[in-house]
Amino acid sequence: MQGWYHYSKLNDLLGDGIFTVDGEKWKNQRNLSSYEFSIKNLRDFSSAVFRIGAVKLAQKVSEAVTSNQATEIQDLFTKSTLETVFKILLGVDSRHYN
Repeated sequence: MQGWYHYSKLNDLLGDGIFTVDGEKWKNQRNLSSYEFSIKNLRDFSSAVFRIGAVKLAQKVSEAVTSNQATEIQDLFTKSTLETVFKILLGVDSRHYN
């Protein structure tokens, strides 16, 4: 165990997950989770997020051009970048750019 004190405190919150077990249980948990964090999966996921972000950005620019309104392009780029970072790192939409 990672130490009985730590285990007893974290077990209620995390259960018998990768952060609270040792030995064979830990190896099994790590093997199961390693697929999710493989280079190929991360690359594929981030590529998809970048593509979606590029389409959203192009739509925003197109809307601005069509409406003949002045648009802060740096603001659009910043929001697009934040949206992409939030999605890739945290798995959530920032709702900042929608």
